[in-house]
Amino acid sequence: KLNFGWGSEQLQLALPPYQLPHIEVQIWRSKVMAQLFDVGVNAWFSRALMRECRLVYLPDSSFRGTNPDVAPGQRVSFADGYPYLLCNQGSLDDLNQHLRAKGCPTVGIERFRPNLVVSGAKAFAEDNWKQIQIGDIGFELVKPCERCVIISTDQHSGIVGSEPLQTLATYRRQAGKVIFGQNLVARLDCGQVKIADPVRV
Repeated sequence: KLNFGWGSEQLQLALPPYQLPHIEVQIWRSKVMAQLFDVGVNAWFSRALMRECRLVYLPDSSFRGTNPDVAPGQRVSFADGYPYLLCNQGSLDDLNQHLRAKGCPTVGIERFRPNLVVSGAKAFAEDNWKQIQIGDIGFELVKPCERCVIISTDQHSGIVGSEPLQTLATYRRQAGKVIFGQNLVARLDCGQVKIADPVRV
């Protein structure tokens, strides 16, 4: 079960498998069949987010793949393009040095929305990694993460600025794209990754 909290309101949500209606959803150009949670759940999230929304679940029977030219046969659910995004704290520290040198505020790692953060490596060492092992799971680094204006949105205030995209664009371009972080796919369907697990390259 998943627990959500918003102010004094709490929601406990059991995950499928159980019977839910199906609905077609679109992520970029991909269309997949998802399961739609009930009206009460959707009303709770709509109140919490202050906009009408619906919560959906991607069942095993639906398949949305990653770019077949990059990671053929790999599954991704509702993420942008790949199931895992790795960022390196050392790379963030380097970026923040550049920002400070310009008199700009520094940014936190959450600005880049990773689900895996590593520390102890040199800045941008991840550019040269091909495979890593964290806990039970082996990962392949399949593609650098191309960045857009979203990273210049402060998640706490909602204010959109020009940084850190503007600074990254001065020294982190590959084939005309601004790069920060690496997209990964897992070599196993299940296993555990824990905070402070060593990373083996």
